[in-house]
Amino acid sequence: MRSSRKLERPASFADAKPLQESERLFLETIAADAFEQFLSSAMERSPVWSLLGDFNHVTVYEGPALPSEDRIVPYRGSLSLNGSLDEVRAMLSNLTADQMAFTQEHHNDGMLDMAILHHVLEPSLRDPFRHVVVRWFVLECPKPLYHRDFCVLETQKEWLLPGGRRAWAIAQHSVTLPTCPDLKSNLMVVRGSMYNSGLVFLESDVPGVLNVHSHMEVNLKGAMPSWLYKSILKRHVARIGYIASTIHEFRLAECVQSYFVVMVPLRERTHCTQCLKRFHTLRRKWNCRTCGEVFCYKCTSSFEPKGHKTKRDQRVCSFCAKFIREQSTSSIRKNVFSDLCLHMSPGYQGLSPTYDDESSMPHRQRKLRLSQDDMRRLMKATDSDPCMRSY
Repeated sequence: MRSSRKLERPASFADAKPLQESERLFLETIAADAFEQFLSSAMERSPVWSLLGDFNHVTVYEGPALPSEDRIVPYRGSLSLNGSLDEVRAMLSNLTADQMAFTQEHHNDGMLDMAILHHVLEPSLRDPFRHVVVRWFVLECPKPLYHRDFCVLETQKEWLLPGGRRAWAIAQHSVTLPTCPDLKSNLMVVRGSMYNSGLVFLESDVPGVLNVHSHMEVNLKGAMPSWLYKSILKRHVARIGYIASTIHEFRLAECVQSYFVVMVPLRERTHCTQCLKRFHTLRRKWNCRTCGEVFCYKCTSSFEPKGHKTKRDQRVCSFCAKFIREQSTSSIRKNVFSDLCLHMSPGYQGLSPTYDDESSMPHRQRKLRLSQDDMRRLMKATDSDPCMRSY
């Protein structure tokens, strides 16, 4: 069984025949019906669903087996995350070869490979974010099982809710097409079926916070005990939690690449800026990549900048991590965080109006001090979470 995340696709994928007009209209009709059915299933709140618990900050529910196919047990998950629809759409749309390659390299979770076989419906001026495509992808399964591949009709759409807030969803429904034959002999994968499955993102009453709902009705096919089927589906539903962490990592990378921050020399600090514990041989010093100050290991978190040239992990303090998590990517460039980065950087000492006006002192003797206003803004962003040990 192959374990590579880049599978050798058959040649038919590269030269798939275009759809005829009758086929395209038929798939467009199926996509519209499947999208409405998915929304109805994902947003339904019924007492017959059993709460399984929280996994990776995702609340997972299990529904009753479908009457039409008792091998399919539906699962759904829900969570709230700091993010915008634009960020989610940029991360999950996967409409171009570059986007799919970036997904495979950086923030893919549980998807071994994917490809778009047909573009059924292109966006219009009236509906610029609506896409209907035929997508093939391979879902990872634990050993010794074969991985499962799917050929689905995927619909992406954005719309306005009655209260004026926006929503965006991805709905997937399995289809059978000659351009996507069974690939068990080629790739050692088993063709599964997926119905009324996908993700819904709703803007909440809190600005910058999205409510996320996932719904999966999947037949993994092949011989498999029911307990293993449930374990696999539960794990895949809970994997939507990676969306929140990935958005946060992109925001950190955006901040890291947007500002030049002069790092405070490690020799100038004898105590951690946050916990105030003294540095010694076992408590090493680390610079925060966004503000430049010096912290201990426990008061910083590690992240790998997505899309950044360097592959080395970066360290970010808890203050900056929490602040960036609660901002949108676009506002990071505009809000007070840019001022805080500069004020906390020693390279800004000679220009910052918030330092003590001691023009008679030599530049090398001026001390780094935040103004009271800057300190209040910084503490306001972090005082609600005293632990802040990770992001």
